[in-house]
Amino acid sequence: MNDHHRPLSSSSLFGEQVDEAFAGLSAGDTVRLVHTSGGVPVLAYAQVVRAERGNVYLALTARTSLDAGARVILEPTVGDAARHIVAIIAATERTLTARIISAANRDRREYPRLSGRVDVRYGVCASEADAAAWMRGAEVTGVDHAPSPWMEFSATGLAFEDRDFTRQGQDLLMDLRLPGHRTRWRCVARVIRVLPLPDADATATHRVCVNFEQIPSEATIALARYTIRVQEALMEG
Repeated sequence: MNDHHRPLSSSSLFGEQVDEAFAGLSAGDTVRLVHTSGGVPVLAYAQVVRAERGNVYLALTARTSLDAGARVILEPTVGDAARHIVAIIAATERTLTARIISAANRDRREYPRLSGRVDVRYGVCASEADAAAWMRGAEVTGVDHAPSPWMEFSATGLAFEDRDFTRQGQDLLMDLRLPGHRTRWRCVARVIRVLPLPDADATATHRVCVNFEQIPSEATIALARYTIRVQEALMEG
């Protein structure tokens, strides 16, 4: 049997397995898979074939380099179902079988963030129609807050400091640009936490943590690559 198709034993997985159901996932759902720990970021989409007893069986929409042993984020593309950290235990060119390592509601920061520069502009989203218009490229009023670009980031969210402009649970219309890129990517982000700063000043009084709800795949890949660049710089000292 080719190694690419060989399932892993329980003892070779990264971390402890969790014997629980994939909360909120049903056959036919589309999910996004994000993997950044292998040196080359991978973003893939798949359809759930079935989910049972801590395993999920996926049909990929396109070929990927994901292989048995990879530890990835699995998240629904719509709705508020939980994100999961999963380990791939079997892989072919068009199918994956994965096992839950951990599950977290969307209000938990389950993916590590690093510090870096991300130029962000944002405003509170008033309606689903505004979100749709924003993602189509239309101008929407009120997207005029610009926090300090030095913030924490990951492939799935941001944490920045600003004035008290937003509340937990709100959606934000946002665009962002990363070092080395000319493109500003538009996205819709959900506020998962707003915390007062102990040493607040006139510039920033609160820490705002957001998860991306709608974001172009090119932006996710760019964030993942930026994550790798910062990690490598930290390792090199």
